[in-house]
Amino acid sequence: MGRTKTPPQNCAVKVGSGAVTFLLALLGWLSLCHVTCAQDHPNVIVILADDLGYGDVGFNGCPDIPTPNIDALAANGASCPAGYVTHCYCAPSRAGLLTGRHPARFGFEGGPPEDNPNPLLGLPLAESTLPQYLKPAGYVSGIIGKWHLGFSPLMFPLVRGFDEFFGFLDGASVYYNSNVYSGYTLIHETTYLTDAFTEQAVSFINNHATQPFFLYLAYNAPHTPYQTPPDIYMQRVNYITNRDRQLYAAMICALDDGVGQVVHTLTANNILNNTLIFFLSDNGAPFDRKFEGTTNSIFRCEAIRRTCWKVEFAYPLRSNGQRVSLRTRCIVALSLPSILSRPWPAPLE
Repeated sequence: MGRTKTPPQNCAVKVGSGAVTFLLALLGWLSLCHVTCAQDHPNVIVILADDLGYGDVGFNGCPDIPTPNIDALAANGASCPAGYVTHCYCAPSRAGLLTGRHPARFGFEGGPPEDNPNPLLGLPLAESTLPQYLKPAGYVSGIIGKWHLGFSPLMFPLVRGFDEFFGFLDGASVYYNSNVYSGYTLIHETTYLTDAFTEQAVSFINNHATQPFFLYLAYNAPHTPYQTPPDIYMQRVNYITNRDRQLYAAMICALDDGVGQVVHTLTANNILNNTLIFFLSDNGAPFDRKFEGTTNSIFRCEAIRRTCWKVEFAYPLRSNGQRVSLRTRCIVALSLPSILSRPWPAPLE
């Protein structure tokens, strides 16, 4: 399980989370940030992994995949092992993350069919997104990575509140020779896709270091297809004898390196202490009889990623000793407006 520590006495709350855990207990910490921050507009970075197994990160007890940078977020910030994402599928989980509402409340409980331009298939236009609420507060918002919330022009990320977009619209992408959007322009990306997303994230931070920004870094790793990562990552886990596990571990190494580069870039720009970093996965790892690379640790069973579990708590979550009421909400979206003194619509349940 993850560890919980008192957040540092500045406004950088760095959060490590497991694949199916979510940021529910952060409400108390985020309220503290409002008091301790020298500025009222901290930068916000949400790093989202894709199908990452609960047991495939070091701070959750993984013995064979090195994730020092992700582990550092948990060690220096706050880990929330008793919070959960809103859905077990990619698209509705992301919809809940960006709207602050459970996707069942607006009828979005499955992914939109690939490349379907129907404007009704995707995140409903009646739903507002986090970047749309941050914009009046002076934030510039960027999405890098996977969208998966609609394919029509009305669903495009740059129409849904984001100012910059580098990534793809589908539910999955190849990692080599990928077709991705840079703004509205479709380009051919030759760099290993995880590394390309990291490079773009670093560039975004450097370009906007002097203004408040929101960065949604939605890696597609370690989602399928399971293509062999560059040798620099494969060699780092060459002690793993199971080929599937080694490949999957190397994909996570690339993801972890990206997290490290993001933190390094914030430090280099002297804005780490004014940046909130959230790390989580959209859901857990898939169960695939033909691929033996993933694990959900204590949650391992058949079809685990596609199973919605009923979770009951006999007590509320606690944040730094304070009681936090338990509700199925997207606390990333819910808490930020209180920090930024921005209004948020009701109900968010």
